[in-house]
Amino acid sequence: MSFRSAWQGTGLGLILLLGCMVPPGTGALTGMALAQQTADEAATSPLIQAITDGDLARFEQLLATGAEIEQRAYAQTPLIFAAASGQVQMVRHLLSKGAETDSHAEESHALPALHRAAQEGHLAVVKALLAHGASIDFVSNKGSTALWEAVKHGQYAVVRELLTRGANAHDQKLQLSGMVKPLMIEAVQQSDTRILKALVQAGADIHQPYNGWTPLMYAAVSGQAEAVRYLLSQGLSANDTTPAGWTPLMAAAAGGQLEILQLLATQGAEIQGRPGWKALLQSVFSRLSVTQIRKEETVRWLLARGARYDAGVPVPDHPGYSEWLVAVASNVTEWGLELLQAGANPDQKSPDGWTALMWAACNNNLALTEALLARSTRTLNARNSEHLTALDLALGNASDTLVQTLLNAGAALNEAAQSTQPSLFRALEKESHLKLLIARGVQLNIRNDRGQTPLIRAADQIMPSAIRPLLAAGADRNLRDHSGKSALDYALTHNHSLLICLLMQDAPPDIAETIYRRAGITGPAAELAAYQKGYKTTPSFAEYLALADRHAAKGRFNSTAKAYQWARQHPEAKTPDNQHTLTLRLGLLALLTWRFDEAAASARQALQLKPEHIPAHLLEIHVRLCSGQQTEARQQYEKLLADLPSVLHPTVQAQLQTDFEMLTRYGLLPEDTAFNSLLKEPDTASD
Repeated sequence: MSFRSAWQGTGLGLILLLGCMVPPGTGALTGMALAQQTADEAATSPLIQAITDGDLARFEQLLATGAEIEQRAYAQTPLIFAAASGQVQMVRHLLSKGAETDSHAEESHALPALHRAAQEGHLAVVKALLAHGASIDFVSNKGSTALWEAVKHGQYAVVRELLTRGANAHDQKLQLSGMVKPLMIEAVQQSDTRILKALVQAGADIHQPYNGWTPLMYAAVSGQAEAVRYLLSQGLSANDTTPAGWTPLMAAAAGGQLEILQLLATQGAEIQGRPGWKALLQSVFSRLSVTQIRKEETVRWLLARGARYDAGVPVPDHPGYSEWLVAVASNVTEWGLELLQAGANPDQKSPDGWTALMWAACNNNLALTEALLARSTRTLNARNSEHLTALDLALGNASDTLVQTLLNAGAALNEAAQSTQPSLFRALEKESHLKLLIARGVQLNIRNDRGQTPLIRAADQIMPSAIRPLLAAGADRNLRDHSGKSALDYALTHNHSLLICLLMQDAPPDIAETIYRRAGITGPAAELAAYQKGYKTTPSFAEYLALADRHAAKGRFNSTAKAYQWARQHPEAKTPDNQHTLTLRLGLLALLTWRFDEAAASARQALQLKPEHIPAHLLEIHVRLCSGQQTEARQQYEKLLADLPSVLHPTVQAQLQTDFEMLTRYGLLPEDTAFNSLLKEPDTASD
């Protein structure tokens, strides 16, 4: 195929539509904008506007002339607006005129005045509302009380006032996406021990679990030493065990909280034997946002206190993971070398196919990698359950020296049997790794399961640093993937000028000029020159998402979160579609890092933005699964299938099955035979 034919059919004619757009600032309003403006003006009464502006004189004048005090704007009354903004004089005026204290719209989650004042910490308003008869334990449509809102937002003064006046602290729970969350758990998560103590003194139950964890475990995993000390002083044991087998020691290890581990040890926490072994496992395999340094510190501390595997004690929840594999996975070099010298089998595999060499390569541990290869190379090209080799796990992540070590030992490069993509694709993220593979004679145009070549993938994932060496080595830019797209098509879809310029460097002048003109690129030579000097343009929103995808695929969730944080600050993030995309992705990230409340909130927000969006429904189902709400998850799944055309059933089932397996692999939920059987029976749901 010629270069000229490769760019034809890219759909560039759509770019011409940009010329038909009405320029901003013309002073004209479209019919839709005018209708919206009229609706907004009608929704806000003069009284509410006076409250919003803080105009007390106009507010009093409007009340004196008989202004409607129960008119709503965005489902909220003037009293709610005044309470939320802390304007106590306006609140007292409205109450004197008969405003309803416990008023809230039945069809919305708008909170009553007392709840809003409690949220914002307006103590004077709270006192005024209570003095006028506001119900202290009134439950909103959201399911919360004023005390709950004060606790959730860390408003200690309001919490103390409400408890002094008799607010119920004992039985308060909140329904969150099918989960029942006790008030004590919310208090622990706010990191204010004053609130925690006030609730306990008012009779709150310190034993109530949430998602299988007690308040002590939530305090331990988040590193709240003062809260841990206080809860232990109230009679909780450092060795309390949940039905699922969790202890405070395990929770602290999962969170990488060395100070909490030390504190629990002083309170008699069992470390040797099975408790210490399970704590080691949680520290090594934790999916929480814990840095590698904190993990290593935790593991070393546990080891120093005898937390070793006892071969006589079965480990049914982690079958196949010996002390040797855990040692290598923990990246504590001296522990791994000690066991290897003591005769550990270098070729041992876990049930999911992970070898010691894979863990060493994944952790960028050169010393262990070299020691293992010196003992045996039999597992050098072995693949785990995700079909990845040690080289795959090192590419884009480890040092050049470690990658070179694996290549020198005979790591395979061009195997196309991988279920997703060959090794070369993982090298795209790091230019030095890519050059190492190219120098070894890797097949430049090898394809992944989507039919993409490395060059197409680099354009799809916005990797300019990978495109230049691929082109220099002779990669074919005219090839297309299974969807019919070339590398140039993806560059144009992202409207990424640098990618376009790199791909068009050797194009015929007439074609290059046409592409540059339609893409709005006026200085391609300057763009390329700036890039070669090391200048990096501000990434696009799509580029941040692509970066997050690459981090998430490797389990680097801290880096994933940072990429999403940058994406959230990007101007393009303000569009409704991008808001929805980011909300859904943040929900999935929260799910993978065990933050179920945030995942549930993201699912609800995504459904509000796009009620018919299937992935948002699936996220909500995932949250229920991870929270132990298996029955509710099945019911919601059946309803989802019942509401869909039958042609979509296989797609949704396949997606949920894949996600279900992923969540099980990450230890977020146990195997659920009933749910698996439901997935295999598409005829259980109606069309």
